[in-house]
Amino acid sequence: MISPTECRVGLLAQLSLLGLLASCVGRPAGFDEGDEDDLGTTTEDSDSAGDSTEGSSTDEVGTTTSETGSGTETETGVVDGCNPVQFADPELEVRVRLRLGLPDDVPIDAEAMAGLDRLILDGDVHSLEGLECALALEELHLGGSAIDNLAPIAGLPALRELFLSVSGTPDIQPLATLPALEKLEVLLFDGFDVAILAESKAPLSRLIFTSSVLENPQELGALVSLEELRLSWTLLPDLSFIGELEQLRTLWTYNAGIEDIAPVAQVTGLETLELYGSPFGDIGPLAGHPALIELGCGSSGVDDISAVATIPTLESLNVSATAVADLGPLTGHPALGSLGVGETPVVDLSPLATVPTLWRLVAYAMPNLGPLPEGLSVVEVHLSDSGLTDISPMATWAPFLHWDLMNNQIEDLGPLLAAEWMFDPDPDLCHELYLDGNPLAPENEAVVAELCQGGVSTFASEPALSCAVGSCGLMPP
Repeated sequence: MISPTECRVGLLAQLSLLGLLASCVGRPAGFDEGDEDDLGTTTEDSDSAGDSTEGSSTDEVGTTTSETGSGTETETGVVDGCNPVQFADPELEVRVRLRLGLPDDVPIDAEAMAGLDRLILDGDVHSLEGLECALALEELHLGGSAIDNLAPIAGLPALRELFLSVSGTPDIQPLATLPALEKLEVLLFDGFDVAILAESKAPLSRLIFTSSVLENPQELGALVSLEELRLSWTLLPDLSFIGELEQLRTLWTYNAGIEDIAPVAQVTGLETLELYGSPFGDIGPLAGHPALIELGCGSSGVDDISAVATIPTLESLNVSATAVADLGPLTGHPALGSLGVGETPVVDLSPLATVPTLWRLVAYAMPNLGPLPEGLSVVEVHLSDSGLTDISPMATWAPFLHWDLMNNQIEDLGPLLAAEWMFDPDPDLCHELYLDGNPLAPENEAVVAELCQGGVSTFASEPALSCAVGSCGLMPP
C-alpha cells in the first residue's frame, strides 16, 4: 500500500513550480473585475427597536446585530470595524486594492468591499484579517499562503468556491460555517479532518483533494450534496461510505490506494469513475450499472473486462497498463467511443471491428499485437511503439483525422493509397499521419507526394517524407 508520505512526495516538485508560476502571473485568466454592487441596507422603526430574537442583540439606536464570522454584522449588512476596513497584513490590502481598482489614498470601506467578489492570494500574504468585511466574496484562492488562521473568513455568506493550499495545518473549523460553499479544493494538507466538513449545512457539490492526508475519511458519506469527488495522491482505500452519496456523478482518483470498488455499485447515478493507479482487481461489481459513461482502470490490478458487456451506457474505457488481454467482451458494444489499451498484453483487436461507435483507440506500446483488423470506425488512433509492419488493413478503416504510427517497423506506406476516401477528404478537417521513428524506404517519397495531394499531412524526421496540407501544422501526436 502507498504510504501518505509517498502520496505527497510525487507531486511536490510540480507543485513548487506551480506555486512559482502563480506568484509570477498573479491572477489567472477568468478572474475578471466584477461589477461593484452596493450592499443593501434596511432600517428598523423605533417601535421595533426593543424587540430581540435568539442569536441577536439590539444596540442603543435600535439596530439589530448578529454574530457573523469574526465580526458583528448589523441589519444594514455592515460588519463592525469595516468603516474603514482594518487589514493586519499590508500585502492583503494591496491585493484587495488591486482587485477593486482603488488608489492608496482612498479608504476601503464596507461599500467598497461589496465589489470584492473574487480574490487570489499567494505566499506573500500572512493574515486574512479584514476579509470578514468581504460579505460579497464568492471565490477565494489561497495558494501557497503562509496563513495559520482562517477565522476571518468564517461565516462569509456568499463564498461559493475556496482553494486552500497553506503552509502548516490551520484550524479548518471556519470551513463548517460557510453557508454557500459549493466547491472546495485542498492541496498539500496533512491531517484534513473531514468530520468538520460533515458539520456544515453548505450545498457542497465539488470536493477535490491533492497530495493531502485525510482524517476521518468515512465522514465523506455525510456530504450528501456531493456531485463530484476527486482525489489525487490522497489515500482513500475504503469506499464503504460511498453508497450514502446518492447525488454523486463523478468519482475521480489517482493513486488513492483503493482496494475494493464493490460499494461503488450502490451509486446508481454515477457517470464517471476514474480509479487510476489503485490496486483493486475486480470490476465485476459494476456489471449492469445503469448510468456509467466513463470508466478508467489504468495501472490497476484489473485483468478481466467481462462486466463491460453489461454496461450499455459506457462510452469511454481505459485499461492501459493492466493485465487485460481479451477484448472479446467489447464485441458489439452499443455505445463505446473511446478505448485505451496501451501497455497491455492484448494481441487481437478484431472485436473492435464490431463496435461502430468507436472513434478513438489508444493502443501504444503493445509488443504482442497481432495483425491489424479491417473495418475499424476509429478516426483517432495512437499505435506507436507496437512493432507494426503491415498497415494495409488501415486502408479499410474510416476516414481518419489523426493517426500516430511513430516508432514502429513500417517500411511501406503504399497500401494507404488504396483507401477509397483518401483522395476525397473533408477540406475543413486536418488529416494527420505521424511516421517518425519508422524505417521508411526511399520509395515512399512518391507515396507521400500523393498523400499530400490528396489532403493528408505527413510528419516524419526526413523532410522528403513530410508534408503539411493547408492550415494543418505539426501537432503533438
